[in-house]
Amino acid sequence: MRRLAGIYNLLVNLFWSLLCFVPVCVFCYQWLPSEFLLLFLTLSFIPAFFSRRAMAKLQISKTAVTYKKRGISLIQQISQNGVWVNFLVRRKYSDYSVVRREKRAIESLLNQTYVNEKFHLVGLVFFSLLTGFALLKGLGWWAFFFMIANLFY
Repeated sequence: MRRLAGIYNLLVNLFWSLLCFVPVCVFCYQWLPSEFLLLFLTLSFIPAFFSRRAMAKLQISKTAVTYKKRGISLIQQISQNGVWVNFLVRRKYSDYSVVRREKRAIESLLNQTYVNEKFHLVGLVFFSLLTGFALLKGLGWWAFFFMIANLFY
């Protein structure tokens, strides 16, 4: 059951990563000097070292309503452990649940959530730096792509 969910989640992650990062690699190869790439990567990884307290301060809101108004429900349909993945797993294993009602399982999911938040914050910083660079170079279509890809990723 967990293995099947893992495979589906891997495929979802692979799809979004290829969709967003293949063009990033093309852009970096064609337009971004290696010194800037190294600088952008270094700056982007700073949030990976943020504490839980720092991450909590970056929250837009403490209530789910704010996130729902911003379209998080759509993202939950097509993301890892989202509605689509859970539907596919439950077709074969009807009792499947992402979270087991055990303290250890809940703590594990919470820890994974912090890792995911940091990962996406790293991506936000990197994509923002690429967007700024593309705008400065007059590459508006690339900047537009990075903004859209950043929203989806």
